[in-house]
Amino acid sequence: MHHRVLLTLTATGLALPAHGACPSPSSLVAQIEAAVLDGRFADVEPLLGQTEAAFGCSPPATPPLLARMWGAEGVWLSLTRGPEDAVEAFAAAQRVDATTWNPDFGDQLRATAQAAVAARAPVDTGRLQLAPDPVGWTTYVDGRVAKNHWDLAGGLHLVQLVDPHGHAGLARLIFIESGQIVELSTHSLPTTADSARPIQERFPRPAPIEAVPPVP
Repeated sequence: MHHRVLLTLTATGLALPAHGACPSPSSLVAQIEAAVLDGRFADVEPLLGQTEAAFGCSPPATPPLLARMWGAEGVWLSLTRGPEDAVEAFAAAQRVDATTWNPDFGDQLRATAQAAVAARAPVDTGRLQLAPDPVGWTTYVDGRVAKNHWDLAGGLHLVQLVDPHGHAGLARLIFIESGQIVELSTHSLPTTADSARPIQERFPRPAPIEAVPPVP
């Protein structure tokens, strides 16, 4: 039996810098890798959140970049919590690009990742649906063009909605469970005409609250 989960794609979660420029996902992934290699484990989770936000305003992700991100996340989880908690990140990395691995993490951790994924219980597919149909946008899943209603392997996935200019308007990292239907609501998407405007204008920040003068 399928069970349904409703998620909403919104712009409110984007952690954009004050100047409105879109950060480079590739640069952020490199920072994640450096934080893991340096043992700065407290920096990893905030960087992962920034990377997800950056995928929402940049060109479509590439499978090798996603493999690097999930591989680094898996190493971080393996070192801080154990291989059991890292298996989904490792599985996602191997699914999108099994040949990509940061050699600085070493062969031992790569063997740990491969063993964890091999021991993972078989996972059935789930389904991802977008509603309503995001007219004018192209849907990418894990760096590849996809349809709006399709079955996906259980596990982690990156969904991006890309405008005609080749830049994402929104992105969401999701987890698909076996037999689950994940429905992403696209009601809050900007129009594709709006997407051509600078990102600071597309997703304006709230106006500052003016101080109320004291009553004399």
